[in-house]
Amino acid sequence: MRSLILIVALGLGYTLEASAQGGPGAASFDAIDADGDGVLSEAEMQQFSEMAFEERFARADADGDGALNAAEMEAMRSERTDRRMQRMMGRLDRNNDGLLQYVELSQMAGRNRIFGRLDANQDGEVSRDEFERRRN
Repeated sequence: MRSLILIVALGLGYTLEASAQGGPGAASFDAIDADGDGVLSEAEMQQFSEMAFEERFARADADGDGALNAAEMEAMRSERTDRRMQRMMGRLDRNNDGLLQYVELSQMAGRNRIFGRLDANQDGEVSRDEFERRRN
């Protein structure tokens, strides 16, 4: 139960981080910049984070009693999982057949990205020096 509560708390509070990274649920810079001065103060970011948390909590609190019961927490977790799975399918299902084949999933595993990170000079080969530098 503790881990579920932690997951819910993290899920409710992730909006500001998603905004900074341009992720799902991201807010525009202008929405966070309450005084419109073109810069974000710590106070503005805190205020936005609290407002976003309150909104997410209110949506999760289906019966409006000011507390989340197990069913409400499960519904919120399930909704978030469904959104993540839909984004993953959209990103990985290259042939749009509604299924993820081995080749599509193996691309997610990052095999080619690892080689690209190791090949520092981008010559198509990984030297011992390049390999050792990445290990340290």
